Amino acid sequence: MNRNLFVLLILLAASLSALLFHVADTPLSFHGPPIKIGVVVPLSGEFEPQGRMALQGALMAAEEINQGGVLGGKQIRLEIRDSQSDADTAEVACQSLMTEKKVVAILAATGSPSRKRMATLAESEGFPLLYAADYEGGECAPHVFYYSEIPDHTIRPMISYLQETQGPDVFIFGLDVPLSHKIADIATREIDARGGRVVGQEFTPYGTPDYSPVLQRIKASKSRTLLLTPSAKDGTRFIHQFNASSLKGKVTIAAIAFNESHLTQFSPGDLEGIHTCLHFMASLDSPETKAFVARHRHLFPNALYPPTHITEGSFGLLKIFSSALDRAGSLDMIKTMALMPGTRIQGGHGVITLRDDRHVNMNMVIGKFTQGELQAVKKMGEVKPTSQCPRPH
Repeated sequence: MNRNLFVLLILLAASLSALLFHVADTPLSFHGPPIKIGVVVPLSGEFEPQGRMALQGALMAAEEINQGGVLGGKQIRLEIRDSQSDADTAEVACQSLMTEKKVVAILAATGSPSRKRMATLAESEGFPLLYAADYEGGECAPHVFYYSEIPDHTIRPMISYLQETQGPDVFIFGLDVPLSHKIADIATREIDARGGRVVGQEFTPYGTPDYSPVLQRIKASKSRTLLLTPSAKDGTRFIHQFNASSLKGKVTIAAIAFNESHLTQFSPGDLEGIHTCLHFMASLDSPETKAFVARHRHLFPNALYPPTHITEGSFGLLKIFSSALDRAGSLDMIKTMALMPGTRIQGGHGVITLRDDRHVNMNMVIGKFTQGELQAVKKMGEVKPTSQCPRPH
């Protein structure tokens, strides 16, 4: 991204935050001091697009919440920190927000290493961590609440669709990280159960410069479908090399967690035909989606792309927290956290309920990049992952 444009976007977010959360001189107008909520997201580094999406969703939620206020008219104020796509920085920011800014909760959309450190802090300090980004699933931390797509949400609908449309054989390729391995395990079981075959499976480390050997093995497998999990710069680099190979137009890519933000990272046509599976797409033809997109456009008229599933996730999770806080009737976080499971809110794609395992069911959709847009091609209905909490023995 052009550096000047990035700086302009950050200044726009800061200005909007100040506008939305300005505290008036007269306390009566806000019925007391504002309630501070921390936001720790990557606004620089490799995962900066993810952080920008999450921040926009948080700002949208705060603007809506502050129209009526919480706890009898109190406003919320977001304290925003850049994690710099780094686990150490995220942990320090989290600790600082708790001790210096006295925030009551923290909304985060960071990588798994950062989340795990922040979850440890949340439990030790007794505050809720609101996590609004994709992750590998399987966590049941008592102080962490997830509005996250996990492999159980995305893989089964995607495999079902691909085998119906592309055939039974699938090649799996991803980063050598826990999320990719979890996706591959679930995909393999699903493919086997449907009578298909995993004809190849590979994982490469972050920063792999040359994917030629992988591309050659994909070609030799004769698979018509590639399940792809590399993210950020690795995913971008792989697709550029894929498009320059003889596989372009012959193998269908199903890319996990690809969304509208990827349109800014490629030239026109580079994403053509790539499929994905998400709980929210800006192109969905529903009243709630159209309203969500319109509000995003109003608040962020210069945004590079429409709201994504991460934008909608951070919006929804902050709304869930606000609802529980209002019903708790105080800033008692133990009571608030106890009230969060079972909370229902209107999201950008249907009604969302936070479950007892502190995750959500999601209305999943297969999408396809077509002529420079991400278009919904098939609604897969509500997907209910198994409980992420271990069963008692």
